[in-house]
Amino acid sequence: MGRKKKSILVNPEREVCALCGSQTDLEWHHVMHGTANRQIADKYGLALWLCHSCHEELHSSKETIWRDIDKGLMAYAQRKFEEKYDHAKWMQLFMKNYEFTREAALWKYI
Repeated sequence: MGRKKKSILVNPEREVCALCGSQTDLEWHHVMHGTANRQIADKYGLALWLCHSCHEELHSSKETIWRDIDKGLMAYAQRKFEEKYDHAKWMQLFMKNYEFTREAALWKYI
């Protein structure tokens, strides 16, 4: 799928949607949003595979479940980042704390 991917969230070589398990039409999703955060996500491996359908829903759906999943992914990214680095570094980079909630466990293919 192009250039080698880096992730501390999943095994990037296991090309499967982290939300639905699809193995087709995959896209690399940066869990932390925004231009600056996308660059940080690339540097620290805060990204994972999503199929086009899940990726589209995650970015454009107004449904609460998709917003909760998005928040859960950010909380999961924070937890994995802090396991590797620390909380102070997370806050320095993102300046926001994401509470790890049940939403962070809504997907099953990570």
